[in-house]
Amino acid sequence: MPLQVYNELQTYNDFCNENLAVARISELFALSLGHCTIHARQIGIAGLVHDIGKTLIDPAILYKPDKLTMEEFEIMKTHTKLGSQIVFSARHIPKEIKIIMANVCEFHHEWHNGGGYWGVPAGWLPGYVSIVAITDVYVACRSARAYKPSWPHEQTLAYLTSLAGTQFCSGIVDSFVRFAGNQENELMGVTAERRELESCEQKD
Repeated sequence: MPLQVYNELQTYNDFCNENLAVARISELFALSLGHCTIHARQIGIAGLVHDIGKTLIDPAILYKPDKLTMEEFEIMKTHTKLGSQIVFSARHIPKEIKIIMANVCEFHHEWHNGGGYWGVPAGWLPGYVSIVAITDVYVACRSARAYKPSWPHEQTLAYLTSLAGTQFCSGIVDSFVRFAGNQENELMGVTAERRELESCEQKD
């Protein structure tokens, strides 16, 4: 594991806990799609650090409980490019996994239809980016926010289904919904464990 990158993320405990869930579920999902163990682990590691660019975002913006202004949102969007830069500047990470990590950092908010943060050609996104991106949305929906409670598993899957053909290609959505149905207990355990960690931190 690229410890120097992970250590950067640990300074933000909430992101660390949430990204642990993204990492574990991304790896399981990749395995369900037929990726070999090594590549699935690489995708999981990319999921662990996909939001590392947020460590360079002003905490006043990052933790703002209200809706961001347009200017603040433009700053928030830069966490994707900042994350890619952090990964590429890290030493002792093999080139193969560094490319996967950097692409996931930079493109996980891009959409299948060409929408998203910055806009990429429709249908261009690498499959491993889509694996982490849809997992990230699943974990975000299942997580409590200042502006919303945690969504139930079924509501989250219904929401992901509504994004087929726009934010995600229909194939990756169908595959994730099938995977989540077969792995419901495992996914519920991962998200419950993450919420338990958050609860303990709030009590400390």
